[in-house]
Amino acid sequence: MRIRVTARSVEALTGSRTRVVWVDDHGDLRDYQARGTNRMLRLMGYDSRDGRGVRPILEELSNYAKPMLTPSGRQVVFSDFQNRQVSVVDFDGGNRRRLTSGMGLDVWRDPATGIEWVYIGRDRLDRRGYPYAGVYRFPLEQPDNLEEVWDRRPVGLDNFQLSADGRWASGVFPWPDAGVADLAEGTWTRLGNGCWPSLAPDHSGLFWVFHGNHRVITMWSGDRKRRWEVRLNTSPTTDGHEIYHPRWSNDPRILAITGPYKNRVGHSYTRGGGPDVEIHLGRFSEDFSEIEAWVQVTDSPQASFLPDVWVEAAASGLAPPAAREAPAVGDERMAAASPSTEGLVFIWDNRSRNNEIEEEAGGRVVACRVEPEGQARYGRHHEMDVRRGRFVAEDSGDWLNERFRARPEVSMEAWLTARSAPGLVMGLSSGPDRRHLALIQEDGHLHVEVRFTREAGEQSGRWELFTLPDFEPVHVVVTIGRGEIRGYRNGELAIAHVVAPGDFGDWPPVPLVFGSDIAGESGWSGLIEGVAIYNRVLSPEEVVAGYEATRQPIAERRAPAQAVVQARLAGSTPVPAPGDIEPYRRALLVNEYDVLNVERGELAEARILVAHWAIMDDRVLEAAQRAPGEIYRMTLEAFGDRPELEGEWMALGDTDPLLPLYVDIAE
Repeated sequence: MRIRVTARSVEALTGSRTRVVWVDDHGDLRDYQARGTNRMLRLMGYDSRDGRGVRPILEELSNYAKPMLTPSGRQVVFSDFQNRQVSVVDFDGGNRRRLTSGMGLDVWRDPATGIEWVYIGRDRLDRRGYPYAGVYRFPLEQPDNLEEVWDRRPVGLDNFQLSADGRWASGVFPWPDAGVADLAEGTWTRLGNGCWPSLAPDHSGLFWVFHGNHRVITMWSGDRKRRWEVRLNTSPTTDGHEIYHPRWSNDPRILAITGPYKNRVGHSYTRGGGPDVEIHLGRFSEDFSEIEAWVQVTDSPQASFLPDVWVEAAASGLAPPAAREAPAVGDERMAAASPSTEGLVFIWDNRSRNNEIEEEAGGRVVACRVEPEGQARYGRHHEMDVRRGRFVAEDSGDWLNERFRARPEVSMEAWLTARSAPGLVMGLSSGPDRRHLALIQEDGHLHVEVRFTREAGEQSGRWELFTLPDFEPVHVVVTIGRGEIRGYRNGELAIAHVVAPGDFGDWPPVPLVFGSDIAGESGWSGLIEGVAIYNRVLSPEEVVAGYEATRQPIAERRAPAQAVVQARLAGSTPVPAPGDIEPYRRALLVNEYDVLNVERGELAEARILVAHWAIMDDRVLEAAQRAPGEIYRMTLEAFGDRPELEGEWMALGDTDPLLPLYVDIAE
């Protein structure tokens, strides 16, 4: 039975006249990001008051990416992803014209002047997530008056969305680091990991990030003190399946999604698209805890993608701008040892932090990012969990070598939790023969290895520091310079070695690695966080101050409830291929189990869902494939107690999405 959208049903949801724009795919019904070369898309629209129903805005089949209704609701800004051009057309299909080069990101009306602005991304970078190096804007009627508004970090295409006052913008900086930018100050706050972040179009500061399972968002309150989950696949016609393209309208209680995604391509439903994919509008409850009502806008044999919604009452009735301070998010350097940033050349507290350095000279901002390789992963507290793999700092070799040549001193700091495995903990190293600076654990003891350049040539040495106990967080600081190597454990000096003076001037660039050499040798197992590297020697007072400032949050951590169970696999999800999950490099697989026995802990449910790692570093794990009917022993924690997994790609197959979800942490 076909569904015919009615003005009454739409306005019962939104409260006033409503316009919607989107694209219909007349090709293979799978161009869900409007990035394909087939150019088989049609720009579509719906107005609840014009009596025309669902109709084409532009009949011509072409590439229409990210259509956006202007704040007045009278025009549609869209982009050609292939030609990287931004254009505009009236909602009735007339007055189509090219505006400029780039990709449209958002449209916004200045409440003080009434001017409508178009925000675009330019200078596309060749990396996952389609990021852009800069964000610019121009008045809609004056496209030549271009001004730069953001260049601190690369920005992804979806969803850069502004607050009502134009100061704040959601985005991925770049994907998968999702957060909110302060465009006035040129700063940003990382809030989560995932895609399709969105910022409420009013002054509330509400923010969400879309989960990798394509069913749920995590919502943050404006003051960032609360967060909660909201399911977006609760429409009667999405029926628990995957959904996509979540986007706030200009009304904070109205959003749009597409779905359901039922066709599997490889093992990805989103990539499958298909004729069932329609446009749905939802209304948040007053407390934003759930979607309280839905209406389906489209019902066609084409796949409908990339919706944007305009509500007339919201366009004319937004409250005047109110001053709002930057949200409180806590100390950005929660775990770094020294409160001082003088001489700081690398910082990585944990994945939930911004991890940026702003140079004193010139104000350049350096983003310190690490990427897992092999089977390394992030831990419960967003720390590096190094096992059968490593983390590699992006673009670190040249940057660090330049700073060490300028001043041949170094201090390395970190919180380390060892797991009874010797090897390289962290350092500048591409292999045992090209190891310039490294912390190494052997026989339970931590050592530092340094390659000095002296008059007699290059000389490498290794010095023992102190015992590194297993399964106990230890605050480590090592300083090198002024003819001395010092090792501090939990704020106290443990050992000092006198060494002949030397410098680091002839070091060739090698990457900064954590857990093993870049060649995969000397693997260590443990947790690493609170990393800070300086090209100066920290004083004992700074070491003590850093330890005292960070030990309490770590000491107060409490492990969530665990249960060790034996369970029979009742329903398995097919293992995806790495190509099915791009641009993701890692994926979780969800299987359905009948619980047979609880060996330790408590677990009340007889049937559960369990998430397992299936792909890491673009490679399928041997343990990913499981046989139905077989019995498996697992150590489980509630999925909600593992916030580091929220943004990971997740395959659920034909499992029951309403069952409680756990994660097997023993893998």
